[in-house]
Amino acid sequence: MLPNLWPSPQGHLHHTRLRTEAVTCSLSHRPPETLAEWNMQAAVLREELRKKLRLVDESGYPLDPCFHRETVVQGEEKPYRIVPVSFNARPGVRMTGTLYIPEGNGPFPAVLNVHGHFLEGKIGDRVQNRGHALAQRGFVVLSVDALGAGERSPNEREWNYHGARAGAGLFLTGDSLLAYQVRDNRRTVDFLVSLPYVDRERIGVTGASGGGNQTMWVAAMDERLKVVIPVVSVGSFESYVGNSNCVCETLPGGLPLCEEWGVLGLIAPRPLLILNALHDSSPAFRPEAVKYTAQVLEKIYALHGKREQFDHRIIDQTHGYWPEMLEVATGWLQYWLQGKGPATAVKLPSHPAVENEVQLCYPKGTRPHELVSYVENRRTLLKETPRPSVSGAPDELRASLAALVGWDTRKVAEAAGQRLDLAGEGIRTAVLTSPRAIPLPVVYRRGSSPELHLLLSPKGKQSPFVSEQWNRLPSEATVLAVDLPAVGELAWEYDVIRCDDFHNSARACLWLGYTLAGEWAEAIAALLQAATPEGTSITIHAEKEMTLAALIALALTPSLKATVREYDAPANFEEVYEQMNGSLAWIIPGILQWGNLEQIRQLAQR
Repeated sequence: MLPNLWPSPQGHLHHTRLRTEAVTCSLSHRPPETLAEWNMQAAVLREELRKKLRLVDESGYPLDPCFHRETVVQGEEKPYRIVPVSFNARPGVRMTGTLYIPEGNGPFPAVLNVHGHFLEGKIGDRVQNRGHALAQRGFVVLSVDALGAGERSPNEREWNYHGARAGAGLFLTGDSLLAYQVRDNRRTVDFLVSLPYVDRERIGVTGASGGGNQTMWVAAMDERLKVVIPVVSVGSFESYVGNSNCVCETLPGGLPLCEEWGVLGLIAPRPLLILNALHDSSPAFRPEAVKYTAQVLEKIYALHGKREQFDHRIIDQTHGYWPEMLEVATGWLQYWLQGKGPATAVKLPSHPAVENEVQLCYPKGTRPHELVSYVENRRTLLKETPRPSVSGAPDELRASLAALVGWDTRKVAEAAGQRLDLAGEGIRTAVLTSPRAIPLPVVYRRGSSPELHLLLSPKGKQSPFVSEQWNRLPSEATVLAVDLPAVGELAWEYDVIRCDDFHNSARACLWLGYTLAGEWAEAIAALLQAATPEGTSITIHAEKEMTLAALIALALTPSLKATVREYDAPANFEEVYEQMNGSLAWIIPGILQWGNLEQIRQLAQR
């Protein structure tokens, strides 16, 4: 096993650099001083988000709704009906939900009820509790399954997590799980306004955690939602960098575009109530993270002359949509959608236990797998992804690839100006500063021949792969092994989510507008230029996702003459996309619209 350079792990170096970059980026977004200034900012931001979220008008596509059955429930105050429903989101994709309908003919105000990370989706206890309570208060409530959750899980009646690598794979197509949810929820509003007993001018939306995130984004992009209540989900985009948020809460290049107050500001002057928990376990949603966001929103609403239509409250609770929060939210909904005041917490009615089967669309064994399965929905999206019609000239391909991965030519050139003097005998150590100012621990063995081998593993220089290659290579060759950011001695303590590697570091890079693979590639290019005398024969031995970084490094540095030997790497990005688990370091947003691994290999080989 090769030695470590430092007495303790230094993963905080990469984490701190990303956090510093996030803060700097966040502070570059200045709140508006006048309403005219804000209106200009909002128009530009809305258009940019439309592009990023791939929003098109799908209202002309038939909903083809199916009302699967009806059950009457006697609540504490009033009876109401429960109706499982399904409808078309887009060609080849069907959504599943549950309607809670008050007694009477209406038209009623309605609430879109989106769930957070309840794997069982709309039938999660706290999710359905909102439907039972609000229906007795005179609201039509529609609870829907998010992509990959509930009845839209990969396999029938197997509740699965939709994020991590499964959700991140959507980035490869130029799309995102966040964008998919926005489009689905806009389609859900289409369904609500089609119901004769729903008042289309009185529709609200609420949800907690990941559901609160959905609430914010769909309301920002759909003005038909008149009252908005995100719960335990608002902080700042800066606070998301370096924390363990889901990929459904990740917008590539989002932080250079705007801060969270910008997206929430698009809701103004519609009534907006933000609820946070005093004892939230997530640093991204704690009161201190949302403080500045709330201050800016107060200003935006005041510029509209509607300061009373914004409120932010801290509830003495932990992360979740608890009864105390629902009581506050119900008061706000009654005030703004029913004209009942004041907008304060109200006591909620109880309801009898209702079996899950009553609220599910499909009896066991009848689910239309090809229309609602997460696996099949992802494949449908892949088929719809536009592919490059021409390969393009090498220089053009390099320029577009560099933009996709976030390659910084200036920083690479500066880092490559260092000299890494590989002197001495036996196993020695050195430190190289990466293009993004991270010290990289290098272990080397100097040989007598003009032959250099660089060993790269996502598990670091102490991995079995590196040890095997180190011992196999001839003694006269010069051999280097290095830990790149987030790897080995620079690994984060909390960077693996549900067995998927580099979750938080990759997400952080994406928020800032580049990729972890691109950052690794920059470091590889700088290292080889700093350590390799002219005339040296270079071979890179790269395992798994380090293959991608090595190929990018050579593809974007034509002056480097090297060969990449790939170990346990996929043939193409379609293989990466099909895998529902694995490393997020493979993720390059939009790469399938650019080309594929074969094009990167060709650029690397020249």
